[in-house]
Amino acid sequence: MKKIIIYSTLLVIILVGVFYFTKKDTLINDVIFQEYLEELNLSISKEKTNYILVPKVGCQGAMASVLMELDSVLNITSCKFIFITSNNELVSQYISSNKEIIIDENKKLDILNLPISNVAVIVTENYTISKIISSSRCEEKIISNILQQLDDC
Repeated sequence: MKKIIIYSTLLVIILVGVFYFTKKDTLINDVIFQEYLEELNLSISKEKTNYILVPKVGCQGAMASVLMELDSVLNITSCKFIFITSNNELVSQYISSNKEIIIDENKKLDILNLPISNVAVIVTENYTISKIISSSRCEEKIISNILQQLDDC
């Protein structure tokens, strides 16, 4: 009986710890991203917004493939998308000029302390990050991962 109580107590402590650290990471990500956006004269808003982040560093071939497919997909959606890039050459080559594109001239995107790599999408809503979609894999098929996770906007 004592073992059951001890194991139950340990399980509760572990679950509470996991929830606490997950929530803490989420809050830290919100602060980091909000501070970054402020440097670009932007802010996380109440309305749902999809920020597509394109850094200078990453797998250029995979990033180009993602941008080509995203450009065609974004032409048929009414969702709000904002491109933020420190890689203007790549973005201007593959993204239509009718998209909202913010150039990070200070290249802070490349050193942003968030769990992102290659082309990433940060979805915000109600003044907070609701989802971060990113893939560290260097392959051209990562677009399907991004599109599957971008549910209805």
